[in-house]
Amino acid sequence: MQVWFPERTQPQMPKWLRLTAGWLCFSVGVLMLVQHPSDLMWGSQLFLGMWFLFFMPPVRQPYERRRDYYAKPRVLLSTLILLFAFVASCRNLYIAFTK
Repeated sequence: MQVWFPERTQPQMPKWLRLTAGWLCFSVGVLMLVQHPSDLMWGSQLFLGMWFLFFMPPVRQPYERRRDYYAKPRVLLSTLILLFAFVASCRNLYIAFTK
């Protein structure tokens, strides 16, 4: 007897948690952008919110090679957005600790 299981396309994080975290980060980023646009402190929150809402990559399948997985445009864009959020967070921490 053969059983067919559909491939998992949803992230491992529950949808309600992903949307809540995404909207919270995105709204905080937009509010920070409106209040102080020249600070660039809003970048990390805005990028992280966009990642949660729009660019979260699908789960990598066990049979899929890493090279093939990271060659997908959505995964590549997701990695770049997450990298921008990380760099902006490091910049914010650097500015906070140098003051």
